[in-house]
Amino acid sequence: MIWVIGHKNPDTDSIVSAIVYAKKINAKPARAGKLNPETEFVLQKFGIEAPELKEKIEKNEKVVIVDTNNKEELIPIEGEIIEIIDHHRLFGNLSTANPIEVCIKPVGSTSTIIAERFINNLTKEEAGLLLSGILSDTVIFKSPTTTEKDKEIAKKLAEIAGIENIESFGIELKSKASQLSDNPKENVLRDFKITEINNTKFGIGQVEIIGYEKVMERKQEYLEAMEEIRKEKNLDFVLFMVTDIIDEGTKLLIVGENPEKIAKAFEKELKDGYIYLPKVMSRKKQIMPVLYEKFK
Repeated sequence: MIWVIGHKNPDTDSIVSAIVYAKKINAKPARAGKLNPETEFVLQKFGIEAPELKEKIEKNEKVVIVDTNNKEELIPIEGEIIEIIDHHRLFGNLSTANPIEVCIKPVGSTSTIIAERFINNLTKEEAGLLLSGILSDTVIFKSPTTTEKDKEIAKKLAEIAGIENIESFGIELKSKASQLSDNPKENVLRDFKITEINNTKFGIGQVEIIGYEKVMERKQEYLEAMEEIRKEKNLDFVLFMVTDIIDEGTKLLIVGENPEKIAKAFEKELKDGYIYLPKVMSRKKQIMPVLYEKFK
C-alpha cells in the first residue's frame, strides 16, 4: 500500500495535494488530522470525499510526503518514504534507507508543483482542488511567498475548472477559513508548526481572518491558551499570528519566559501581549527569517 500524506494540522494545500497526487500515481490519500472549515468547503464544492485519517505509517507500507519535509510535522513513519514534494525550506531531519525522489521548489504552494506536473491531464474537479490549494496558501496572491508561477498555473487551473473569477472564488474560500471555533486553544493549534533554532523551541500558530476583532476581543483567553500549549509541548515561546487578509497585516500574540525578546527581534515594543506587523502575512517568509536571525 502506498499512501500520500501531508503534515499534522493539515491545511487545504496539504489535503488537496495528497488527494490529486494519490490519484495520479494510483496510491491512497490520507490526512494527519482534522479538516479545517476552509478545506471542508473545498471538498464539498468539488464533490470529493475527505481522505482517510492516518495516525501511523506501518512497517509494510510506503508513503509519499507532500507539503512538508519536517519530521516534527509528520505522523510516526515505520514504513518506507519513497518521495517528498514540498515548497518549504529543507529541514534535514528525515532519513531514508534508499535514494528517493525529492522535489522542493520555491513557489507559493505544493499544489502549484503538482498542477504543473499534470497540467495537461487534470479533471475539472482536480483543477478546482489544486486552484484552491494555491489560493489558500498564497492568500489570494497577497502573501510574499507568491510567485509568477503560482499565478500562471492558477489561471490555467481556473480555465479547466470553469471558474471565471479567481479573486471572487478566493475571497469565498478565505471567508470559510476565517470561521473560528469558540475554543481559543483549538484555533491556535489549527495551523500550528513547531521549530527549533539553536536549542530554542518555538510553536507558531496562524489564522487568516477578515477582521482582527474575532480574536482580539478575547485576547486574554488566547494568551492563556497559548501559555497552556507552551507548557504542554515544552516550548520556549508560542506565537500566534492573527492575520487579517483585508488589512494585509498581522497582530502577533506572544507568550514565553521573555516575550519582549521576540518583540525586539521585530523592532517593536510588546504591548498587552502582542505586536502589530503591517504587511506581514507569511510565517515562512516574514516570521521565521527574523527568528532565525535573532536566535541562530
